[in-house]
Amino acid sequence: MTGLDLLPLARVVNDEKVGDHHAIIPTNAEHKLDKMGSDDRRIYDLVVRRFLAIFHPDAEFENTRVETTVSEHVFRTRGKVLIVPGWRGVYGELADGAKSAAEEDEGRDQTLPKLELDEEVDTTEVEALEKETKPPRRYSDASLLGAMETAGKLVDDDELREAMKESGIGTPATRAAIIERLIDVGYIEREGRALVPTEKGMNVIRLLDGHPLTEPALTGEWEHRLTEIQEGTETRKKFMADIKEFAVGTISELDTSLKDVKIPRANLGPCPVCGADIIENRKGYSCWAREDPGCGFVIWKGKVGKQLPAAIARELIATGRTEKQTAGFKGRSGRSFRAKLALQQSEEGKWRVEFDEAWAKEGAKAPAAEDATADADAIAEAEAAKAAKAGGDDSADEAA
Repeated sequence: MTGLDLLPLARVVNDEKVGDHHAIIPTNAEHKLDKMGSDDRRIYDLVVRRFLAIFHPDAEFENTRVETTVSEHVFRTRGKVLIVPGWRGVYGELADGAKSAAEEDEGRDQTLPKLELDEEVDTTEVEALEKETKPPRRYSDASLLGAMETAGKLVDDDELREAMKESGIGTPATRAAIIERLIDVGYIEREGRALVPTEKGMNVIRLLDGHPLTEPALTGEWEHRLTEIQEGTETRKKFMADIKEFAVGTISELDTSLKDVKIPRANLGPCPVCGADIIENRKGYSCWAREDPGCGFVIWKGKVGKQLPAAIARELIATGRTEKQTAGFKGRSGRSFRAKLALQQSEEGKWRVEFDEAWAKEGAKAPAAEDATADADAIAEAEAAKAAKAGGDDSADEAA
């Protein structure tokens, strides 16, 4: 093993800590790398490097913090230089490795020259730049799985955080299924690669309002007690009795507190046809209600596997079409695609939400897009919608 005279097996290998899940490691067999495909080589390289890295010592850095005073203004600069590569050497990082200008511009630690305390410097140029911080990216499947694995970092209690250190929320075998379950019940949905909460999911969070069910600490407490059961300091009978008591108490509490709660419905402004207020309901956005039938104008929420949020409906009502493409529509193959939307009126005078794309119009060919399958699915959905409309099915959008 390059760079190591002696393997620190005692630090890395401990049979007493072997649990149910085994790590992915390279086997002690001869592998003919030249016969591997490019993707196989990449995966094999990742596993081998990670396996080798664990035996190496810690990486050592020199951290520098500089405060430069210009008139009454103080500017702080931070730098970080790799002194001893340690385990990072396995990944090709070397001591005093320079970073690119792009990396330094992203706010990461930059490389600084050797400086002395109270050293005087000359200010050669001053420039003021106006910038904005970017909001965090939406979760993808991969980043949410990572967040579930490290959810213990969100727990303040040291003991509970330690209990979640090896578990997080769910297990490697169940985390993906938890995400799919949230999608199936309509709490979140996929928009391309991003996972986005639905209005239904947001309402659940609003109604729970800080209940222990929403806190990672609850999982930490349960994991801590399961560890105590394993060590013999807690009994399974007592733990299960407390779980039952918690479940019964939670149901009773929510049943009482939510009995008279009405979920607020969005008011999208005046109807473009009759001028009455358009109010959100369970299946759509319309100007009609039990008390007032209105003119019958409605935008159904369901559209080819996606639930249209109030913001999209509001834009359609205000301008008749969406300026940008909306993600998350599902083709018949299950793959998602993006499309602009527009309000269109049929010969009978009824308004419908249609795809405002060239491939969705009669006689037009699909564009040469990155995802040809998604385009084909979209065309099929558009043709199905036209067929339903020709057959007089005015609830095609709702059924979708």
